[in-house]
Amino acid sequence: MKNIKMLFVIVLLTSFGISSCAENNSTEPIENQEIISDLTKDTIFNMPVEEISENESESMIFMREEEKLARDVYINLYERYGIKVFNNISKSEQTHMDAIKYLLEKYSIDDPVETDVKGVFKNQELQILYNQLIEQGKIT
Repeated sequence: MKNIKMLFVIVLLTSFGISSCAENNSTEPIENQEIISDLTKDTIFNMPVEEISENESESMIFMREEEKLARDVYINLYERYGIKVFNNISKSEQTHMDAIKYLLEKYSIDDPVETDVKGVFKNQELQILYNQLIEQGKIT
């Protein structure tokens, strides 16, 4: 359990730090996105496998959709307003989604994002939150 918690921190901080280093005013894809993804995947799959609790498993499932929610909201805001920073943030959120996906794969946990449809979530609380955030984004 100690390693899985450390892995969460390392992967999310590393992927956030690397992906957020991209030029803030660029609308081009982050050039190193594939390299970041490969490094993240290698890091996860090279860590020792350990027993995880049902709570940890459920937390990973929730985090996968939570990162998707953030990505989808920023994609929507970028499409609506064309503000470049929203595009960059959505790419960082995609990096976080990928990291959690690799953890799900490593521990043979079903991915709640089987088909990645923007704005569609299995977790109904996240679905409601997404809908609320999109409505707020339309007026502010």
